[in-house]
Amino acid sequence: MAALHAQSPPTWDIAFIGMGAAHGILLQVLHASGQLAGKSVVIFEPSPQVHNDKTYCFWAADSDDILLSLGHLTGQSWSRVGRGEGAVEALAPLRYHRIDSARLYGASRELAEAIGAEWKACRVGPTEDPHVLVDAEGMRHRVGRVFDSRPPRFERARASDVFLLQSFVGYKVRLEQPEGFDPDAFTMMDFRVDQGGATRFVYVLPYGPREALIELTQFGKEPLDREGGERELAAYIAREFPGLAYQILDTEIGSIPMTSMQPLEDARPGWTTTGMAAGMLKPSTGYAFKSMFEHAQRIARSGDLTSPPVNRTRGRFAFYDHLLLLILLRKPHLGRVIFERLFRVRSTAFIMRFLDERTGVLEEAAMFSRLPIRPFLQAVLWRLNAVGGAAVCAVGLAGLHGCGWEPPTSGYLGALGLGMAVVGIPHGALDAHLERRVADARFYALYLAGVFAVFACWWWSPGLALLLFLLYSAFHFGESDVLHHLPSARHPQRAAWLWGSGLLGILLLSHPSEVGTIVAEMGVRLPGWGRFPDAPGGWSIGLGLAGLAAWATRWRFVTKWLLFLAGACWLPVWVGFGIYFIGIHSTQGWGQIRRAFDCSHRSLFLKALPFNALSWLGLVGVWWLWPRSGELSLVSAFFLLIAGISLPHIVVMHRFNRNR
Repeated sequence: MAALHAQSPPTWDIAFIGMGAAHGILLQVLHASGQLAGKSVVIFEPSPQVHNDKTYCFWAADSDDILLSLGHLTGQSWSRVGRGEGAVEALAPLRYHRIDSARLYGASRELAEAIGAEWKACRVGPTEDPHVLVDAEGMRHRVGRVFDSRPPRFERARASDVFLLQSFVGYKVRLEQPEGFDPDAFTMMDFRVDQGGATRFVYVLPYGPREALIELTQFGKEPLDREGGERELAAYIAREFPGLAYQILDTEIGSIPMTSMQPLEDARPGWTTTGMAAGMLKPSTGYAFKSMFEHAQRIARSGDLTSPPVNRTRGRFAFYDHLLLLILLRKPHLGRVIFERLFRVRSTAFIMRFLDERTGVLEEAAMFSRLPIRPFLQAVLWRLNAVGGAAVCAVGLAGLHGCGWEPPTSGYLGALGLGMAVVGIPHGALDAHLERRVADARFYALYLAGVFAVFACWWWSPGLALLLFLLYSAFHFGESDVLHHLPSARHPQRAAWLWGSGLLGILLLSHPSEVGTIVAEMGVRLPGWGRFPDAPGGWSIGLGLAGLAAWATRWRFVTKWLLFLAGACWLPVWVGFGIYFIGIHSTQGWGQIRRAFDCSHRSLFLKALPFNALSWLGLVGVWWLWPRSGELSLVSAFFLLIAGISLPHIVVMHRFNRNR
């Protein structure tokens, strides 16, 4: 029988993997548009739902498409919204609508039966052939078009990415006495509950004068504890309805991801990802129902039943969402402050339009101007990745230079010295931990032997030593940056060489006079080097224009690099290199190591402290002896020191990166 299945798999025009909300909506929309007529359909759903496990809500005007298509499924709607403590506001021209999941599931089953779809209660997965699925029993199914609503997979792409949970526990209650609820007013966010170290509020949907869904919701890193949530919910009901007895008819429990990360897309030919995996979930709120309907419409209107996922990591609304998520992650106590202020300064109808991403920039600017500005500015700084921060720093300093104000050398030395103390040297002081050889004397002997071998090469042949230093530095910097910014590069080692060479080439060629002086003090003469003109303005303008072009083409991570380099061209070469080494390279390396050890910044710094302290003792010794060290400048000596200690560190980091 298995051989028969392998030879003649059943064939379907359309396959749905899962039949939850996303595919329930899609099934309705495709049927209404005639896209299912004459097509064979199969539904793979291992756990067909019959109970009311979720409540889907959305807002819409009476003439909106979503009501024209799905209005027959709505259980109730509300024209007013409560703000707590008795305040009520009209939503016109919108209404807030509810669809019980059981009703949507039932409509999906009825429609599937009406169109002759075959329902298979089993799991199914892909094969090497994108048009062939295999179920748990090994049966193969040939399909023309696959819609996949399985849960999304996320991958952290930025150090500032946030992953929170919107978790909730709710009671559907019936009061023993009548007239307890206003049937035409729901409560969206009532923050008058214990925040519990997160951001919490109560959500109330009245079904009538005596019945309502009362739900405690939490935005936080951890899911809401059910037992504690139920206690808080009972206390809220007792406070809002003192002395009134009630009966719990049903309980609703769940969690929804709130993240700035883009779901990983399945790019198989003939596959369309739907639901949360297609980016339909609004990161800052958890609302998805209307987005799933709009996605279903786009699929139905396309000629081949396809529609690309929504990229929630781009655009100004993604920026707003990311800022709010950062605040909720790092300062959750401010969630209540921000939301309560928002609902005081703007109407709920406007906020709903903003959440639908249908407002203008000026309207949004006016709204943000009336919110607490400090946490959002802090979130902007948190959101800046290492490259963005370095770009701001370099461009800002270049602007000061352009205005005729140049910080003193001591100021540069102090700032860069602080950066070296905080992250520059500590990230290299973890090499023994990365190798898991902290107590291995042989490791330290080999490490020091590598350092002295480099110094010996400088003494024997400075020109050769400089060439080798540039080569292994270019590879090291390129490998680190490519791993961080282009993790899926097809040829990572080639990309590392190209990236690192280009980076060092721009930093050095834009400062020919300074570089020539530094390497001359190190005993190296560069024939013909003096022919390169000093033209920092030309380099900066060219890189700046290239950055604008990258921004216009949405290749925005390159924009930050080009802006950093444009600013660095105006600065002394050692300052520009120092900003890169500390602000980008060391900061990124520190973050990668911290994620590998899965520990806090403090504990990682303590791991690095012994070797960090030894390094600083050596530097202090060099500084103390410096007046008797001859004509070699401090900057030249710094680069010689970096050249010596870099080689063994690069070997360790290459092994670390390769293992990752």
